[in-house]
Amino acid sequence: MHSNINNKEKIFLINNFIQNTKNFWTEDKKYLDTKHLKIINKFEKKYKDNLNLYSKELINWEEQSNLGSPLQITYRNLKHFGFIEFSKKILSNLKHPKLTRYFNYHSFMDDIEIIKKNNGFKLLKSFPIHKKTDFKDLYFINKNLSSNNRWNRYVYIASQIKKNKLLNKNHCNWLDIGSFYGGLQMILKTFNKNGNFFLLDFNHQLCRSYVYLKYLYPKANHILPNKINKNLNLKKNSFYYVPVKKFNCLSKINFDLVTNFFSFGEMKKKSFEEYFNNKIVKNSKAIYLVNRFISSPYFEPTYDDKINVSDYERKNFKTIYFDTFPIHHYKCVKRKLFGRLAYRPISSGYFEKIMVKK
Repeated sequence: MHSNINNKEKIFLINNFIQNTKNFWTEDKKYLDTKHLKIINKFEKKYKDNLNLYSKELINWEEQSNLGSPLQITYRNLKHFGFIEFSKKILSNLKHPKLTRYFNYHSFMDDIEIIKKNNGFKLLKSFPIHKKTDFKDLYFINKNLSSNNRWNRYVYIASQIKKNKLLNKNHCNWLDIGSFYGGLQMILKTFNKNGNFFLLDFNHQLCRSYVYLKYLYPKANHILPNKINKNLNLKKNSFYYVPVKKFNCLSKINFDLVTNFFSFGEMKKKSFEEYFNNKIVKNSKAIYLVNRFISSPYFEPTYDDKINVSDYERKNFKTIYFDTFPIHHYKCVKRKLFGRLAYRPISSGYFEKIMVKK
């Protein structure tokens, strides 16, 4: 398998992060929604005594993943992954019904066309994941270009940030609430070398981000959780790994951009309001959101509370972009509803909203 970062390096970086994060294994679970509480409990139970397994499942584990990629059986895949990993990938895909693979392929290709229409294809060309990461989920669009379902999402969002000039090339402060493994930061750091990128998430997610961002951008400053406090001295070209419980340590920072993709709509209403109504968000120059039009439709209540598109209004901001989020929009998911197992679109689509301060 082709890999730019080996398991030994990953474990070293994971250990470094854990040693520099107070109470790494004991997240604050107060106000957590059902989904994220389940994720954290499973993480603690599965990986606390097995960092080797954590390093191997840093991106794709049973609760979160790269969302897969279409089945592709070519010599290029065999050469990239090696026979064993290539065989595993084929067998894993073949376990899914033929119709699942059909929908996955066409949804993926729709996303690629949308990225092209949004002038994002050059971003994809500049960051083909098979050359930059050790991701096992990828599809070769051509011999020099590769992506997967989650990466398509990141490339599109990155293209929107660039297209709408939400980050200054020379210097910027950007806060991303819910950054997972830092895929979006991987892409945009290439074009914002002096920018300060703040990633806010749970400890185990920040650790994933740190491993890949430290490897890809070793010359940048990487400020780990134990160094996050209310008296931060900002430096250019820095990544700040901010645990959820230290959110208010950022209250003195003027952010050019605050983003949240998908997780606001999954939160309990109280948690959502603590973020969205905080002065950190209120005082930012721009806000970019992608979330469900309604988090829990009455016919399929997906999350704990009802948060809908009207909750994302800000009086001191004007909306410069609003539309349906197009990536994965045509994807059909097989799930049980009304006692019947069938392929269906998701119960609520996603909106995309960019606001700037008046």
